[in-house]
Amino acid sequence: MREIERGLGGLLSAGDRVAGGWWRALAWFGSLGLGLSLFMLLARGIHFEYHSFEDIIATSAFQLYPEQQDWWLYILAIAAVPFGTILGYAIWGCLGTWFQKAQSASEPPYIRLATILYLVWWVDPLTFLISHHFATLSAYDLGVAFTLVNMILLGHAWLQGQCRSKSQLAPPPLSLLAAVAVLGAFVGISLLVSPLGTWFLGAPIWTVLGSALGTVLLWMGGTFLWARNSLKSWEVLAGKAAIALLPLSVLPLLELF
Repeated sequence: MREIERGLGGLLSAGDRVAGGWWRALAWFGSLGLGLSLFMLLARGIHFEYHSFEDIIATSAFQLYPEQQDWWLYILAIAAVPFGTILGYAIWGCLGTWFQKAQSASEPPYIRLATILYLVWWVDPLTFLISHHFATLSAYDLGVAFTLVNMILLGHAWLQGQCRSKSQLAPPPLSLLAAVAVLGAFVGISLLVSPLGTWFLGAPIWTVLGSALGTVLLWMGGTFLWARNSLKSWEVLAGKAAIALLPLSVLPLLELF
């Protein structure tokens, strides 16, 4: 038990070592959204049966409200929300430690981006609070997207750390990477509105995310090999390749018009 407490304390204190008070507070706030999203995800999977009084009263329309529903949801909330909040902050602390090792900085700039990403966990709770309906993106979908984006950030930070001594192979900036991801998303959108859309309409979000991620990986890998073989700057070649990808933004318009 003490070993578990020490491990948990180490994970929570990791965040204190890599960011200031403002970013820690924002991480706790985003982690609270993770706890609420986890609770809502689990609550969706619970089904309560309504007990009919058909044998007692001569109508099947009179039903007993399942009073145990409130009790079980209360138990689930007090278990899932604190667990998800602490888990989210511990993950944030691990991310900060990894960014710190990759960039050799006391407060790496990547931890700020990762902290802002934590606000995505409030999509589901706020949607339910405003509209009393669950969001289109469940906690599972948000978790996969959150993981993919952080993996890209970690990979970019690692590349920057590895190529610190070789300016020629310095990776392209994150802003350019985000622009290429948007261009790749246009490919997914064009697939959804094309005659082939019936194959992809069952998972539109995954189609767009998959096309964006695939475009980024092909662009990064292709330009890296090009830069290494031609002994030219990876960042410059990646910028030229990104300009060559600009026609992808017209694909959805071609399908629509």
